[in-house]
Amino acid sequence: MKMKKKNILKLLLNFIIKMDINQIQKIQNLLTIIKELQTYTIVLPDLPPSKKNSKQIIYKKGKPIIIPSNNHRMYHLEASKTLKIAQIQHIIPKFIICTMYAPNKRAYDLSNKWETLADLFVDNAIIEDDNINFIPCVM
Repeated sequence: MKMKKKNILKLLLNFIIKMDINQIQKIQNLLTIIKELQTYTIVLPDLPPSKKNSKQIIYKKGKPIIIPSNNHRMYHLEASKTLKIAQIQHIIPKFIICTMYAPNKRAYDLSNKWETLADLFVDNAIIEDDNINFIPCVM
């Protein structure tokens, strides 16, 4: 469904009008922080495969173990190589802005993709953990 610019502007104005002063101040503070902070740009290959939706079950010593798919493991290896080449040291982010570009118009679950990336950053010691105490804001 395509929306006209006029309709989008009306929606934005309605959203802004309904905001209280605290919300507006929080947004202004966030924009100030964005301008002042050191930033890193990381470009990774392709869209990350979902970790949740493509698990495999293997058996070790007769007990089932759930592991990520081969596709997920291969992505993790390739993206880890890219991160090692970038030589990004351990950082303590105030926020993370993540932009993903899909190769087609197929819908995908953004939170699953983010979870894969967050785990990748933790596994490569770029961030200490991916919980809210270490990353208070993801955009």
